[in-house]
This record gives sequence, C-alpha cells and structure tokens, in this order.
Amino acid sequence: MADVRGVIHCLDAETGRCCWTHETKGQMVGSTLVADGKVYTGNSAGKLTILAAAREKRLLGEVQVGSAIHATPVAANGVLYVAAQGFLYALQKTGGQ
Repeated sequence: MADVRGVIHCLDAETGRCCWTHETKGQMVGSTLVADGKVYTGNSAGKLTILAAAREKRLLGEVQVGSAIHATPVAANGVLYVAAQGFLYALQKTGGQ
C-alpha cells in the first residue's frame, strides 16, 4: 500500500507487520496496483515506480513521465494504463523479453 507522503509499504497479510518500505520522493494520492507479480504506483513528481510483489524488496524500474500521476494505474487485456496530468500512457510488452 502507499501513503500520501510517497512511501510504499509491503505488509505481511497474516501478521500486519511491515516487510519493507520504499520512498518514491513525491506525494501519492492514487493507490498501488498489483498485477503480474509487480506493484505499480505513480506520484506527484511524475514517476511511475515498479517493484516486485514479494517479501523481499526489489525495485524493478522507475519511469519519469514528465507530469503528475494522481490516478491508480490500471491493467486490462495485457496493457498497463497510466493516467498522468494531461496524458494517458498505454504500455504493452511486445516481442523480446
């Protein structure tokens, strides 16, 4: 889950204990999305953060989109949609890895 200060928290579902946190360096008003074994979230600094949905913290990537991301990313039909201020990005894996 994420808090408004821009910190992502991974909690153990059974105990409620924190496994790890990740600072995104920007406020967050949207929720996290967990899909395909990954955690996706955006922040007011325009950064999309991608972490492994795992007990051990593993940063998979950060993408700077250039404008604030206030909405929760959405996955549908193999496409990740990221709504930023004034833009809608549709990201889809094609070929290769």
